[in-house]
Amino acid sequence: MRGHSQGDEEGRDEPTSTDHAPPDDSTRVANANLRVLATFLVDGMVSGVWRIERGKTAAALVLDPFGPLSRSQRAELTEEGTALVRFVESDAPAAEVRFG
Repeated sequence: MRGHSQGDEEGRDEPTSTDHAPPDDSTRVANANLRVLATFLVDGMVSGVWRIERGKTAAALVLDPFGPLSRSQRAELTEEGTALVRFVESDAPAAEVRFG
């Protein structure tokens, strides 16, 4: 069990804020100024951080995973990420997803 859960009225455990990121990765989601970075989830767990980089010819979502991702996970992240870039940078000539 990650974090410390407290039981609800019926005795079920309730998730805590640390239940969504493995303990070793929880310090990777904030920078030195304690600014929380944008994160992405895989199977409900924080699995990396992301940023959007804008160039002259394209806008790119750059994903920096905390660990290895399967081919299917990368495909799903690419599909969702492309949609995000097209939404956020709607005037960009092209949208792409890169893994760091």
